[in-house]
Amino acid sequence: MATACAHDCKREVNQSLARKVVILQDGEPRTRSQETAGAVQRLAKMAGLRQRAVDVDDAGTVISIWVPKDKLPAGPTAEEMEMEMETERRKKETKRDGGRLSIVLLHGFAGDGILTWVLQVVALARHYDVYVPDLLFFGGSVSPAGADQTPGFQAECVAAALRRLGVERCVAVGFSYGGFVAFKMAEADPALVVSVVATGSLVDMTRSTSEAMLRRLGAASFAEFLLPNDVAGLKSLFAAGTYRKWWLPDRVLSDYMKLMIFNRKERTQLLEGLVVSDEDATVVVRSYRQEILLLWGDNDSIFNMELARSLKEKNPRGILISPGPGEPQDSGISLQTILELGPTIPIFGVCMGLQCIGEAFGGKIIRAPSRVMHGKSSPVYYDEKLGKALFNGLLNLWYVLLSKAFRVDAALAPFASMDNPFTAARYHSLVIEQETFPHDALEATAWTEDGLIMAARHKKYKHIQGVQFHPESIITPEGKKIILNFVRFIEELEKQRS
Repeated sequence: MATACAHDCKREVNQSLARKVVILQDGEPRTRSQETAGAVQRLAKMAGLRQRAVDVDDAGTVISIWVPKDKLPAGPTAEEMEMEMETERRKKETKRDGGRLSIVLLHGFAGDGILTWVLQVVALARHYDVYVPDLLFFGGSVSPAGADQTPGFQAECVAAALRRLGVERCVAVGFSYGGFVAFKMAEADPALVVSVVATGSLVDMTRSTSEAMLRRLGAASFAEFLLPNDVAGLKSLFAAGTYRKWWLPDRVLSDYMKLMIFNRKERTQLLEGLVVSDEDATVVVRSYRQEILLLWGDNDSIFNMELARSLKEKNPRGILISPGPGEPQDSGISLQTILELGPTIPIFGVCMGLQCIGEAFGGKIIRAPSRVMHGKSSPVYYDEKLGKALFNGLLNLWYVLLSKAFRVDAALAPFASMDNPFTAARYHSLVIEQETFPHDALEATAWTEDGLIMAARHKKYKHIQGVQFHPESIITPEGKKIILNFVRFIEELEKQRS
């Protein structure tokens, strides 16, 4: 019986994969959504990933997953030889670095794995082994009728697929529904999951939280909201899930629904299995062994301040307020988060995140007197005493470039300490006004040559810090160091508090 069921599921996953790959014959016209899906898959392949179906149990459960090509169980096929040179480079890098970190990207309800994460795959695959599964009943992943429909079972299946692919340790990154699955993976298999990054998600979706969210969204159920039956419903979903309002033809949206929204019965059951009673939601973030990073967007219309207060109960190690369009007053829960949680929880603001810190404590946000800076680099000067927590140990740009070009680190070592100013990427048209800068609460720690504030921290709560530039950008050479400095600052703060 189990064998027959497994064969049925195998046939179903093959059909699902065929639908995703969109191999059209006899001149059959492609829809725009099919062309987009094909382009997304080509990008994933160019990044060195290949799609595989992995059996995870004897009942016929199959997880479709995008895998680094050089991590496939079998040798590459003729079709997969196109990226052989890149594969060899990655193998050499793996040997040199003693192994690469595995990152598992878990998607939400609006699309399958690779459609959700393709841009992140392209960015991450050069430095990490990236795995992108389709959760059950998305993409090509299937399970027999009557299977468990909870995030816990999803986590069990993804973990089993990773184990069968030889993954021993990974970072689980989850968006929306995928965040719930990531937390369950961390809870059930701490040896596999070393840390969790969750965005637009919570640890548990309690009954009271879900009811409050549905009232705010004006929906009777999550299935009504996340599994629309028509183009109007899909537009409402995208409007709630994105900040900038964008337009697509109804024909494209209709094609998208046909391509991505299927298995409605099973997905409805997944949403029903997501909600737990308030009494059962006993697991909190501080009880996890792993490091946890929670990210919420500035303009999140789904998770509001009510959830930010509940976040405090989860005791996160720190909060990142990310860049975003618009002004701080348009930033959703960000201002309230700074005022409510800032006194006790470390906060790091980037770009608009710094502007939110400035406005929260009485500053005024204005148009930058100088030209708009988008994708431009500038020298940034910092106070070597006040800015030590963020800017300690930065390398001089010329030292970084010359040492990479000529590999003569020892000869250039005298230049390494010339780190002030450093070069930073700027993408902004707004700044904290110098005349209204709240000197009673904040102190500037970095600035440009013409005096624009590039970083600040709270005078009393020194764990509230922000930068106007973008440390995550490739044109901030020492950006990783700045972010790492803040993480180490959190660690030192925890030692002091303990």
